[in-house]
Amino acid sequence: MNKYSLEERRELKSRLKSVLMGHVGPSNKIGMGELYEQVFQEKYSNRINGTKMLRVLINELQNIERLRICSSQSRINGGYYLAQTGGDLNGYCDVLTHAALKKLKKVAVLRRVALPELLGQMRLNLTAEDGLNVQHSTSNIEL
Repeated sequence: MNKYSLEERRELKSRLKSVLMGHVGPSNKIGMGELYEQVFQEKYSNRINGTKMLRVLINELQNIERLRICSSQSRINGGYYLAQTGGDLNGYCDVLTHAALKKLKKVAVLRRVALPELLGQMRLNLTAEDGLNVQHSTSNIEL
C-alpha cells in the first residue's frame, strides 16, 4: 500500500473525486475498471488485487472526508456513484445493513447465541470502548 507517496495519494484522491463528480446518482454509475483507469491513468492488471488501492482511496474518502460514495455490486450494471438524494444514500445504507446483519447472523450461529444476544454483547463492547467500566469481551461465549 505504500507504493504511492503522500503527494501521489493526494493527487489520486483528487482525480477520484473529480471523476466521481461526473457520476452522481445510481443511474450514472461508473464501473470499477473504468474508474480505476481514469484515476490511475493505466489499465488494471487484476480485478481484485489490481484495484485494491482504488478501494483503499474510496474508503478514505468515505470514512475521513465523509464523501457519500455509494456502490452497486451487480455483475451487469455495478459500479460507483455519488449519492444524489437522501433516498440514494438510504438505499445504499440499507444494502450495507442487510449484508452486515447476514454476517452477524452467521457469527451468532457459529457461537450458538441468539442474534439479539450477540448484538447486546457488541453494544456492551462498544460502550466499554467509550471508557465506561463494562465487560470488554465476547470470548466468554461457549462454543
